[in-house]
Order: sequence, then C-alpha cells, then structure tokens
Amino acid sequence: MIKWAWQFQRMMDLLRSHSFATAFANNLKNLAYLTRNGKVDCYWDDDMADKKSLEYLAQIKASPKFLQDWSKNCEKKCKALVEFAKNTHKKDIKRLSIEEIYQLYDVFVSLNTHAGFFAWFIRCIVHKAVPEFEKLLKQKVGNEEKFQKYRNILTATSKESFVGEEEREIHALAFEIIEKKLELNDDKVIQKIKKHEAKFKWIPCSYYDEEPYKTEYFLQKIKHIIDDQQTAKRVLHTIKGMRKKLQQQQEKIMKELDFDEPTQNLIQCLQECVYYKDFVRGALNKSYCYLYPFFEELGKRCNLSKREIKYLFPEEVKETLFNNKDYIPLIKERIKFNVLINKDGKLITLFGKEAQALVDEIEQATVKEVTEIKGMCASPGYAKAKVKIVIDFGDIQNETHDFILVASMTTPEYTVAMEKALAIVTDEGGITCHAAIVAREMNKPCVIGTKIATKVFHHGDIIEVDANKGIVRKIQKA
Repeated sequence: MIKWAWQFQRMMDLLRSHSFATAFANNLKNLAYLTRNGKVDCYWDDDMADKKSLEYLAQIKASPKFLQDWSKNCEKKCKALVEFAKNTHKKDIKRLSIEEIYQLYDVFVSLNTHAGFFAWFIRCIVHKAVPEFEKLLKQKVGNEEKFQKYRNILTATSKESFVGEEEREIHALAFEIIEKKLELNDDKVIQKIKKHEAKFKWIPCSYYDEEPYKTEYFLQKIKHIIDDQQTAKRVLHTIKGMRKKLQQQQEKIMKELDFDEPTQNLIQCLQECVYYKDFVRGALNKSYCYLYPFFEELGKRCNLSKREIKYLFPEEVKETLFNNKDYIPLIKERIKFNVLINKDGKLITLFGKEAQALVDEIEQATVKEVTEIKGMCASPGYAKAKVKIVIDFGDIQNETHDFILVASMTTPEYTVAMEKALAIVTDEGGITCHAAIVAREMNKPCVIGTKIATKVFHHGDIIEVDANKGIVRKIQKA
C-alpha cells in the first residue's frame, strides 16, 4: 500500500502538472496531482521519498562535489529555458507555420521538464536533510530558543532572492526621484519605471497564467515609498545590510559550534537549496511570461484559449494542431476534476468514479476541532490579528493592512499581501519555500509547514502567531 503524503496546493494547469510529474518520474515513481477547478493538490509516496532523500543525504555529506554538480546543472537548464522563451518572444509568431509552431511547443515542453526537475529534486533533498540537520544542531544547542535562532540563520541564504532584488531596486529608484526632486510624470522617470517593469514584470506569472505586473503597479509602489519615507529608509537600510549581517552571523555560529566536515557540507547544501528553489521559480515564471503570446497563438491555431490549450497532453496538442481533433469536452472535464498520477513510473489520467476512488484513498482525514497548531519558524516574531484566508491571487488584490495571512502556500504574486500582513502562516513549506525566503527579507513573523492552517482557521478568526516557537493559536472565532 502506498503511503501518500500531501506536498502542496496551488493553481496549476495540466501542462505544468504533466511536465513536473514527468521530470521526476525516474526518481520518485508515485506522484499524484489532484485537480479540482484548476486547483491542484499534490501527493507523493512518503516511503519512496524517504529512500530517495536518504540517498541524496549520503552524497551531500560525503562530498561538496555533489552540490557543485547539481547547482551547475540547475543553472544550465534554467538559463536554457529562459533563453528559449526570450528568443521565442522575439519571433513573429503569427507568420510561423503549423510545423514551426509545434516544434517550438515541443522544445518548450522538454526544457520546462528539465528545469522543473530541480523543483522536485530540491524538495526531495530537504525532506530528510532538514531533520538530519536539526538533529545534529540539537546535539550542539540544548536551549530551544537558541536552537530556533541558529536553525533560521544557518539555513538562510545570503544570496539575494528575485523579490528582494526588486524591492531593493524599487526603493533605490524612489529615493533617486526624491533626491533629484523629480515629478512622477516626468518622461525620464516614466522611462526608468518602464525599464524596471521590463526587468521584473514576470514575478507573479506562475503556473496558471497570472497577469504580469504593469507600470501602474510599480508606480503605486513608488508613491507608497515617497509617502512614507521614514519606513522606506529603514526597509532599504535593512535590505542593503541583510546579506552581510547574515554572513557574519553564520560565520560566528559555525566557529562556535565547530561542526565536522560532513555537517558543514550539509549546511552549505541547505543554504544552496534555499537559493536555488527561488532561482528555479524565477526561471519558470520569467519563461512563462515571455511565452504568453506564443500560447495565445497556439491556442488560436487549435480554436482554443491560452488556458484550454494547456489542458492537453503533448500528443493531443499535435492531434489538434494537425488534424483539428476536438478535445473541448475532455478539456472541460479535466479542468473540473481529474487525477494525474505517476504510478510505478507510468503517467495516467483518471476521471469520474475512478478518480474519486483514488482521491478518497489518499485525501487527508477531516481535521478535528483544534485551537492550536504547530509548524516551523521561518522568521521570528509575534503578531495578533484577524485571519485572512488566501486560496488564490484574487483573494488578496484589494486587501488592506492589519491581518494575518493564512494560505496553503505563497507564490511571488502574493508579495503585495505579504508586505501588508502582520504575519504569515502556511500549510506547506520548508526552509526553501517562498514564504520562508520572503518573510525573512521582510522581517515578518512566519510559521510554515503547519499542514492544516487553512482547515483549522477561518476568515475573520482572531489568532496569535508566536513564530519563535512555531505556534499559532486561535483566540476568538469569527
């Protein structure tokens, strides 16, 4: 019997689900993607993941070469995908033949699969590497508060995330405007904002065709910085000094604890996993943004929308493109409810009663009434406020301040809401997740990996987040 374990929930189309399931098929044979109205819950075989993760752990501790090899390969595959997307974006897609269109699609599927492999690879590494590191750290540090502090510092990356880079550059641009006493409608200012937009507009473009940031979005960020310069100066100062301060803290702790070489290799690998998880996500989002016009045109050639075309398997796209085969009823069924399962290395799609039977087998049990849950401290601190449950991006676009963001997981398009939130709590996540990386950069209390936060808490509940201890408590029901 397969020991299914929930991994994440997000909005994702079949094209991405299929690519990622294919990517890790040879390493983790049992994966299941449960799709309901575009929302995907992913499960893996926990026993098989344990086995594979322990194999990786042994290689990590044995030699730094394992880390060097996979990081170079990761960069190579991700850069190839982004370069392909940029080049495709420059093409006059409307003038291409059907054969040329399909050839580009086929190349994308391959490159996306190769880059997507590393998202699963990193998840599999940290599955056992984090508990092993925590065990070794506890042997050196007995005090719980000190343990939490040292764990967060040692597993953080001193390399800048793409969200951190955008924050730093938008603050620098805003203060340049202030110092030079420029008007926001000045042609030179608009030109600089447009340049910033071209560099970072792709950030929210995730697995479900989310809209890229527009000029107005960045303009509003600059206005907000100008309106609250005291806070903005503090934020910019923190951003600029964060990486150097972290490096100094890490060096001090490593000297104090005097870990052996295998443990040093493990810690370095965890730090790189945090960075490369963000790096992979950035490459995927950037490439998806560049390829929006391509998939728009591919959909038109098949009499389908940009989203509908992404609910066909590659061989079905070929049938539709060359032979005008009608898959619309099947596409609608897949969007509504389907299970894509990689079982024993073979990818199959289930519908109807067969799919429901599998869902019943692997779905988590209903959560009983609880008032306190525990997760992992991703960023220390304390907050008490009303809950805002976030299921998808539409739930947060107009959100105000003074709330605690509770989500299954966060993605780059959640960044605006994370800036407004007093604290962040997620169902999923480890040290490499988006919420952990961004919360540290924003200095927000954050508890990740609770598994059940979105099921225990409801919109409007008053909760307190004691991130230092990884505890979230319900104070008052909505």
